[in-house]
Amino acid sequence: MRLTHRLAFPFALALSLAFAAGAPIAPAYEERAPDPTASHPSLDVARDSLGVLVERVVRELARPHGRAYGVTRRPIRFGYWYAGDSTSGWEYEIVAKGSAECPMTKLEYALYAAGWAPDYGYAADGPDGGVLGFVSKESLCVVEGHWDGGDDSDSTYVPTSGCEVTVTCVPRRKGDVPRE
Repeated sequence: MRLTHRLAFPFALALSLAFAAGAPIAPAYEERAPDPTASHPSLDVARDSLGVLVERVVRELARPHGRAYGVTRRPIRFGYWYAGDSTSGWEYEIVAKGSAECPMTKLEYALYAAGWAPDYGYAADGPDGGVLGFVSKESLCVVEGHWDGGDDSDSTYVPTSGCEVTVTCVPRRKGDVPRE
């Protein structure tokens, strides 16, 4: 639908008034992320909660067409991006094989629905992958995806299908924030 000049001004005015009246703004445009509602008394509880969430997302994606996913869980050592420290944690690795849909976006929505809040300091996006950070009251969850983004210099290149996504769970650290 194309807005004519005659309709564009009233539309822009209505949009401006809606924002001024306190209409909700998408989280990506807020200066400060909302506080998380998810709470886990221990890292093991956070890990198990994320495990249930990962399994549910993978099961829902695999069901319609019998698509193949592999999920593994393992202990890891995680280096905080900003705290200059590292810690022990847990990682789920999801491998989407063949034509299976990459679960990154579904995991993002599931984390929001479970009360995890975005951590914008742990976010990156590129043609071959992306990173999304989330926090509960006590834990940090980093979702990182990798896929074949293609070759912009070769119009005949066909990217391979599938992706790998890791979901990392570690204790949340005070001071683990970007510095200006």
